[in-house]
Amino acid sequence: MTARRRACPGEVLRVGATHPALGAGLSRRYASDALSVARWRDDHGASDPLRVLLIVDPTLDLPGATAEGEALQQLLGRKSVTLDVLTGRDATRARIVAALGTGAFDVLHFAGHAFFDAREPEQGGLLCAGKEVLRGADLASLGNLPALVFCNACEAARVRKRTRASASPARQFGLRRTMTGIAEAFLTGGVANFLGTHWPVGDDSAFAFSQSLYGSLLTGDRLGDAVLTARRRLEAIPTVDWADYVHYGSPEFQLANLQGKSSG
Repeated sequence: MTARRRACPGEVLRVGATHPALGAGLSRRYASDALSVARWRDDHGASDPLRVLLIVDPTLDLPGATAEGEALQQLLGRKSVTLDVLTGRDATRARIVAALGTGAFDVLHFAGHAFFDAREPEQGGLLCAGKEVLRGADLASLGNLPALVFCNACEAARVRKRTRASASPARQFGLRRTMTGIAEAFLTGGVANFLGTHWPVGDDSAFAFSQSLYGSLLTGDRLGDAVLTARRRLEAIPTVDWADYVHYGSPEFQLANLQGKSSG
């Protein structure tokens, strides 16, 4: 029996004795001929609170995700963030899509199951209540998406490899391609920043990373710096999950800019 090889993310790259992702930090840019211009709410007043859509354990089988969600509600609540929470059976695919369709949210945080199928990436996605799958195609018609989407779920950040078909004449003449994995769906739909994992992540790592990330962002840190701080926190545990987290977008992005002032 031959084991199937799994590609490693670039975050594990070592140069000499150091990992760039743990040194100066590492963010990625997603390139595609189907890429939309990043768009999010730009009508914030100086006193408007951040609005976060928090999706927690839709399948009711992840105690770690539940603990993560409860801790985030406490952390974000202390920072005067407006929270809309869908948890357990309330986190249906229809309700999540409807909430995103309002265009009202600055951040989407998902703590639950996700999966990626390398052979049929369009079949992967986020598991919602009733084990319905939120796929990339469900997002195709949505308008303003959150400026930051963090899917703290297994393999949510994986994208398909480029193939010869992706450079076909049909693509070159602008014909729409089939929507694929959840990360690509958000990115091509106009999300400015997407954060997720490349391989299955442990509960303790997911909890620690999210607490560190939002703790940094809500004091005004840039997203690239917040990701770096969170990676270093996991590396100190220690766990190899520090290399699991993949950020697509701008390392200069700040949540504080959406409010017109620092949240600290």
